[in-house]
Amino acid sequence: MFNIFISYSSEDIINVNVLKKQIEESGNDIDVFVGENDIRPSENYLNRISSEIKQCDLFILFWSENSKKSDWVNQEIGHAYALNKTILPIIIEVNLELSGFISNIQGAKFFANDPTAESKIDLFIKELLNNKLRKERQQKDRDQIQKTVFSVIIGGLLLKAISSN
Repeated sequence: MFNIFISYSSEDIINVNVLKKQIEESGNDIDVFVGENDIRPSENYLNRISSEIKQCDLFILFWSENSKKSDWVNQEIGHAYALNKTILPIIIEVNLELSGFISNIQGAKFFANDPTAESKIDLFIKELLNNKLRKERQQKDRDQIQKTVFSVIIGGLLLKAISSN
């Protein structure tokens, strides 16, 4: 499972839901967290947001004038930055610059008149997903080698113990 956290202003929720739907329908094993949709009533949203940011493989920032002014969005950015998460700013307004911790990150421009933006974002997410799957396979292979080596050592020790009796 590849986990994506989308940070946004609630004023942009309609466009965020369009992006979430596009990502989820890409045919990959991707879970997209959008707080407004995924936090249940009575749930501690501060803990949930923090947990989702920690678990995410990609932090998408839906960057607009609204999100730029949002205290919550800025705190989420800081949290993701502190955890060294991959941050993908999606800039949805012309002439809107990134600021603060993310001012040095290349954003993806997602304007209504740019027909290539959607495919660029899709390719970027697929590349990250493939990298994660490759790392998981490598870890699984290392774990299997460790188990095999451990089994051989234990078997040798047992054989030595039996033969010395």
